[in-house]
Amino acid sequence: MGNTLEKTLPLFSNEDVEGIQPTGSPWIVSNDDPATVPVPLQVLITKVEGPYTARDRKLWTFLLHAAFEELGDKPIHSVKVRDVNDMFRKQGGQHETNWIWKSAKRLSKTTIEFETTMGDERFLGVAALFGANVPAKAKRGSELHFFFPPNLIPIIKEPMRFARLRVHFMMQLSGKYAVTLYEILEGFTNRRDGQCRVTIEELRTWLKVPEQSYQNWKDFRKWVLDPAIKQINDDPLGAGFVVEYEPIRKGRFYNEIIFKLAKTKARIGLDRTIKGVECDSVLNRHTTRHSCQDARESDEMEDSVNYNGIIQCPRNSPTP
Repeated sequence: MGNTLEKTLPLFSNEDVEGIQPTGSPWIVSNDDPATVPVPLQVLITKVEGPYTARDRKLWTFLLHAAFEELGDKPIHSVKVRDVNDMFRKQGGQHETNWIWKSAKRLSKTTIEFETTMGDERFLGVAALFGANVPAKAKRGSELHFFFPPNLIPIIKEPMRFARLRVHFMMQLSGKYAVTLYEILEGFTNRRDGQCRVTIEELRTWLKVPEQSYQNWKDFRKWVLDPAIKQINDDPLGAGFVVEYEPIRKGRFYNEIIFKLAKTKARIGLDRTIKGVECDSVLNRHTTRHSCQDARESDEMEDSVNYNGIIQCPRNSPTP
């Protein structure tokens, strides 16, 4: 499992991913400065034991962005439940707050098994994505106290492969297949060929389609794939890309799908801005003789954003 990713997405060194940070604010909805957070691809492609819903995935991503700057410095994070619910309600969520406690409880009980570590041995031994203090209903306060497992934090802070998820766009999606498909496709948007090629069997596993459901191609396309694709393409500004797909036959049956991704013009401009900020962060730590402006003007910087939004600043950057 995971052979497609192993073949199409290269690993990067710690130097390549140094300086990777979220953008925007999870508390402010903005098309000009969207809230994005880098999430390791391995986290998105997991075998889950427990009631892990689409809403749980959204809450986990939102809380990750909210706590990102504190990761590694504070063991426990806290947010006001009402503030979280206000943000979700603005994106079409519920008015009451009880769902947040239920979702946090489900996330805390969820155990995971990675479909592939993609060569990153740091994932060995990671069995959970989240923890939270969820007291009895009568004893709940105004804040949710939560944490991310200590052995997962270094991977989140310096991922070898990641998808830069758009938090508020993801919150608007409905249905677990749309949410998961968006997460996975986002991890391929920066490939030079703009494609993701995957077997239908692998895709069903990634999307967590029940084994006995939508077994033939016609039903899978009608009830899983097309509705999820439509939701993404209905808001290209929010997603940052549009997607189309081509099914590939092997003999009499469809066996693979090629997703073809195209970034919006606004996304291309935003990626260039993110690239500059992240290279500033890297070069400020690794140079005392050359400015970031000099680095940007080099030919090598033109292609410094590679697969999955991972930056590759010039190899000849001065070192301490």
